[in-house]
Amino acid sequence: MSHARTLPGTVLEDTYYAASTVNESMYQTLSFSETCDVCVVGGGYTGLSSALNLCERGYDVVLLEADRIGSGASGRNGGQAGSGFNWSQMELEREFGVEHAKALWEISEQAKSEVTYRIRHHNIACEFKKGVL
Repeated sequence: MSHARTLPGTVLEDTYYAASTVNESMYQTLSFSETCDVCVVGGGYTGLSSALNLCERGYDVVLLEADRIGSGASGRNGGQAGSGFNWSQMELEREFGVEHAKALWEISEQAKSEVTYRIRHHNIACEFKKGVL
């Protein structure tokens, strides 16, 4: 990677995401009425995952994003998917008990497995590497 590309008018300027993004497709501004079963607002990890899960279950889904896909925190973190939460595991255990803290850890582990499954299943070219930066 030699230079970060600037994506004008976005919060992505001079970020790793801007430099490494493969597809800079622009989509139309919504200027018409649309009918759907579910409207997902936000094209970050959570919004994209929600929309994809709903589509796979047969729902007619519209995804709205104010900027570009991944232009918020999902893009600014360089696409990292790690286990855990903002609190340490010990803090979670103190606050919620050992069993609930363990269940939360397992949920975060399952989420990473879901990411790797989606990448394989949909043949997403994203240079995915396991580990933490």
